[in-house]
Amino acid sequence: MRGTGSPQHGARTAGVDRATARTIAEQVGVEVFLDQLREQLRQRTFRPLPVRERMIPKHGGKLRSLGIPTVADRVVRRR
Repeated sequence: MRGTGSPQHGARTAGVDRATARTIAEQVGVEVFLDQLREQLRQRTFRPLPVRERMIPKHGGKLRSLGIPTVADRVVRRR
């Protein structure tokens, strides 16, 4: 929602694991992260984490729920 005064972070927002794409790239490395994720998918051991829920304002002063998935969940969903 534009015009609320808060920046739109979108894909940069961390999920319940508090990891962003940037922190994964800096701490683990993209290739290692993707290799581990690929292996979990092959072995059918990947389990998505619960989404991080945030309430965001709507027009008229009401709030709505916004679910923020983890980076791994976003990657798997984009397959």
